[in-house]
Amino acid sequence: MDYLAGFGFKQVPFEYERNERTAGETKYPLRKMIKLAADGIMGFSTKPLRIIGSIGIFSIFVSFIILVYSILSYVYGWNHLTPGWTSIMITITFLTGIQLLSIWVMSEYIGKIFEETKNRPQYIINKKINIDE
Repeated sequence: MDYLAGFGFKQVPFEYERNERTAGETKYPLRKMIKLAADGIMGFSTKPLRIIGSIGIFSIFVSFIILVYSILSYVYGWNHLTPGWTSIMITITFLTGIQLLSIWVMSEYIGKIFEETKNRPQYIINKKINIDE
C-alpha cells in the first residue's frame, strides 16, 4: 500500500546512515538539480499558483495606500510630489494587481484540472465490515 503516501496518509521515516561516496564527485550539474527541485514543487503543489493571488491583492492594497497618501498630500498641501507621479503610480499598481488577480483566478482553474488529472479516488476503504462479496 505504498501508493497511499501520495494521498496524504501518515508516513513513517526510515532513517539510515549513508556511506561516503567512493566514486568521486557527482556529475549531476546545478542546473539539473534546480530543474529537479522545480519539478518537485510544481508537480505536487498548487501553492505557487496561489502566491500570484497574494501578490495581486498586495499590489491593489499598495495602490489604495498611494491613493490615500496622494489625497492627503493634496488636501494638506504637501507639494513635494512630482506632478503626474501619483496618477501613474496608482494606475500601474492597481492595473498590475487586477492582472495578477485575473491570472490567479485562471490558475485556480488550472490547479483544479491538475488535481483532477491525477485520477485519485475520492475515498479509500481500509476495511469492509458486514459486507458480503
